[in-house]
Amino acid sequence: MKKLVMLLILSGIISCQNNSQKEKKNQEKPVEALYQIDSVKINWTAYKFTSRAGVNGAFDKVDWKGLKKGKNGDEMLSSAEFKIDVSSLNTGNPGRDSTIVEYLFGKMMETNFIEGRVKNISDKKMTVVIRMNNREKPVDFDYTFSDNKIVAIGQIDLVKDFDASEPLYFLHTACKDKHTGEDGVSKTWPDVKLMATFYVSPSKE
Repeated sequence: MKKLVMLLILSGIISCQNNSQKEKKNQEKPVEALYQIDSVKINWTAYKFTSRAGVNGAFDKVDWKGLKKGKNGDEMLSSAEFKIDVSSLNTGNPGRDSTIVEYLFGKMMETNFIEGRVKNISDKKMTVVIRMNNREKPVDFDYTFSDNKIVAIGQIDLVKDFDASEPLYFLHTACKDKHTGEDGVSKTWPDVKLMATFYVSPSKE
């Protein structure tokens, strides 16, 4: 009888120890933070002169859909869609802004808005399908997630990707003098660097 009682006591002690260890492990397991996107800024850099001097700008009016809460950029951006109002183009120079809107986007087909959607995203890379000048083109972006922001960077070629040689010609003609460098050559480059910055914060839910 005494042996049976001792066995029951030992069994209870071992069971308590195992439960305590399980609880401790569960408590030590880190909880993955859930983030939400608070705001987004779209910037771009175009180039002029033979020396490729950068002209920086942004779009101030962009409608977003499909931005989700998640533990990482893959989860937050996997269903993202956007619609950019090209009239909101902003380089800090109103005269230049109106020239670009009129002579570049104004000469494109159906381009009061630039539309796009994330097609796939994985391991700090994503493909975004962009629609402009009645053309759709998948564009590759690299992205990083740190310091409470996601920064995605990619590049397009207006001529090769969106068949916009004619609109680019009109823009270059309108800006010919201002795009003439010290070498006397007037140059407007077709490639444009794109950067989207998503500002995030820990979700309260």
